[in-house]
Amino acid sequence: MKFDFREMAFRVFGFFKEFLKKVFRWVNANLVPFKNYDMMVYRELAVDYLLSFLIISLIVWLKEVYLIYTQYIQKGAQFSTTLRIFLYSLPYTMAITIPAGMVMAAILTFNKMSINLEVLAIRGIGIRKIRMFLPVLVFSLLVSALGYWFFDTILIKGNEMYIRENIKMRIEKPFIDVVPGQFITLSNFKIGFVDAKGSYLEGIEIYQDTPNSTRIIKASKGEIVSTGDEPYYVIKLYEGSFLEKPKGKKGEIFSSQFKYSELRIDYEVNYIPKYDISRSPRVMSRYKVKRIIEKMEEQKIISSANKELAYLYSNLYSSVGNAIVYFPSYVWGVIKNDEKSKSLFSLAVNNVKQLRNKIKSIASQTAISEYNIFVLEYHKKTSVPFSAVFYGLVGFVFGMVVRIRTGKGESLVIGIVVILIQTYLTMIAEIPVRAGELNPVLGAWIGNIVIGLPALYLLFREKI
Repeated sequence: MKFDFREMAFRVFGFFKEFLKKVFRWVNANLVPFKNYDMMVYRELAVDYLLSFLIISLIVWLKEVYLIYTQYIQKGAQFSTTLRIFLYSLPYTMAITIPAGMVMAAILTFNKMSINLEVLAIRGIGIRKIRMFLPVLVFSLLVSALGYWFFDTILIKGNEMYIRENIKMRIEKPFIDVVPGQFITLSNFKIGFVDAKGSYLEGIEIYQDTPNSTRIIKASKGEIVSTGDEPYYVIKLYEGSFLEKPKGKKGEIFSSQFKYSELRIDYEVNYIPKYDISRSPRVMSRYKVKRIIEKMEEQKIISSANKELAYLYSNLYSSVGNAIVYFPSYVWGVIKNDEKSKSLFSLAVNNVKQLRNKIKSIASQTAISEYNIFVLEYHKKTSVPFSAVFYGLVGFVFGMVVRIRTGKGESLVIGIVVILIQTYLTMIAEIPVRAGELNPVLGAWIGNIVIGLPALYLLFREKI
């Protein structure tokens, strides 16, 4: 029987044609995010996201207003400088609220759709839950792109101006950050007070050490005045006493009483300290931070430390895995009082402790610690904007998959709790990173991981 190549070719062509049709139908049904259903979700998400962003931003801004009022305005700070500090603090809060608005927006959108039976209708025509998440994913990616641009442009400029205005404020009001019971040092004066009411200090004590004598000045009330335009501070004192003890002369003490007195403390003319931008990646663009990291990696101490840390971290993860595997045998050994069954787990735990101590001793060195902070901040410039995707996932799960029927108040509470968890974990990651107890890349993404993994589990725990 003669083999017909032409017929075989047509069969192969037909097979691939049908296969491509099925692939196209699947892609069109599951991956093209612009169906009628998708457009409806986009409209709802856009409105709810704007509402969520404004509500969350307002909450954060009210907190900033309260802090600025208690820290600056109550202590007599100039209103113009205080207003500028508040305005320059807005980009920092918006860098958090831009992605964070996604969680509450997704909850509100799918709550409304569930209550209105729109989810039931969509499911009835064969659209799966995982497909219903697609418009949320697309919308959250757009929000992430906005946050990515905002993080690398407006935020770094706002942070820099915020720092400079704070320095200027502390020149004008040197006791802004001082709390009652502490002393500040200005020139050769040490100044302490019992309480502060507005711009006035109560229960003032001033110690001045000169080459010839030691002076102690006490006053019931006073204030430190500086316009920022003159090369000195003026300390105005009311109802107090003055004591002076010459050095080298025993028994001689000069004292006097006063109702009003002034002290002048000189400082450098119009000097506002320049912020060392090379030491803070938070006020640098992503490109500049990466260039500095690359220069750091050229240093022998950092390159060798990175190689050793990579080796230690791989062993650490392996030891942690072994400890997890051997834990059931450890429990069995405790029940049966069998030391052999407990030994493998104990060995793995001891290895974990030894490796953590070695990692901490290397990473806590000044050069390595600074390098790790730059790496942490570099990855945070991506992880924080991209957290919008994780917020969208959590919001979708709480809004529909978990089937919570909440109003706006409950949705706000859920959203704020999720935001606090993610933001807190991301912010405090700097502490263990500096101490060498946490990998900087993991530290940048740990907040997203903690809120994202449970949401993924809830999303895929049933057939969707």
